[in-house]
Amino acid sequence: KSSSKELIYFYKKGCAACNSFKPILNAKIKEDNINVYAIDVEAKENEGVFFEEYNINSTPTLIKFINGKAVSRHEGAMTKKELDTFISK
Repeated sequence: KSSSKELIYFYKKGCAACNSFKPILNAKIKEDNINVYAIDVEAKENEGVFFEEYNINSTPTLIKFINGKAVSRHEGAMTKKELDTFISK
């Protein structure tokens, strides 16, 4: 692999869409062995840092990075198929 792909996943513990999406994301991580950084938007240490930088308005939000650059983002839950497409694009 020449390019390194990473995802940042923003979620909230009480978020229903996050909870339904989590198992799909976890399965994909195991399947493809991709780096995913999960960030709880309500955790004190994360407050404000990422929201302004990445303009996070809702959860779940997934941002894809290639070689350290944000290349695409998706707000809301996804099906397995949508996630496959999002990552492989």
